[in-house]
Amino acid sequence: MAEYKDEPKNIIVEFLRTNLTDPRGRDTTTETDTFSGTGASQTLTLTPSQSFYSVVAITDVSVGGSSIDKWQDYDLDLQNGTVTGTFTSGTDNIVVTYKVGRTTWIFPNLARDSLSATSYPRINVLQVGESADQMGNYTTELNHRIRFQIDIWVKDGYKYDDGTIIHVGDELAMYLARKIAKLLSSDNNEMYPLLFDYSVINLSDARWEMDKQCFHVIFEFYLSGIDIGE
Repeated sequence: MAEYKDEPKNIIVEFLRTNLTDPRGRDTTTETDTFSGTGASQTLTLTPSQSFYSVVAITDVSVGGSSIDKWQDYDLDLQNGTVTGTFTSGTDNIVVTYKVGRTTWIFPNLARDSLSATSYPRINVLQVGESADQMGNYTTELNHRIRFQIDIWVKDGYKYDDGTIIHVGDELAMYLARKIAKLLSSDNNEMYPLLFDYSVINLSDARWEMDKQCFHVIFEFYLSGIDIGE
């Protein structure tokens, strides 16, 4: 993740890492940590089993055996590997489940030209525009409308078997784009209240990019947010 955890594109990156299956399995290792709730605000520091692992996504937080809502019941900071919230008092009653890995495949920035073939497929999330309207007088909140772009990059010849169909090249790039679009349509409530009100702008067909020697799909969409970046 980039430096600022609440930057809108970083919220989408974490959402995709949580819900999208990596064709190469680069962040499929799942670990759990258990904590005791205090009934007051507390920050839980995650401890991956290997020192070279980074926390790449939070997949679940449960208290007393019941899952609670990300961004509503707790906040997270992947850079520091922490979860913050007010949790019910109890001994070992909080369980945090998260993905770890040496690397990942979904980033808030563009792919470098020097990456090896094993770094693909690769996805990046960019913010390409933002406007805002005040919801009343000068003391009221700003409702931001943000335009995002997701780029999907796939090397020619790489094959992925999803259990039913083998996807290759441009077909794999489009398969991943369709999976992302479906996730944003069906599960965008996972980003609420930080981001909401999803709508599609454009989903392009896969095209061959000579400079990166990749098939490339561009997917553009809108999401809204209140007082973004504060």
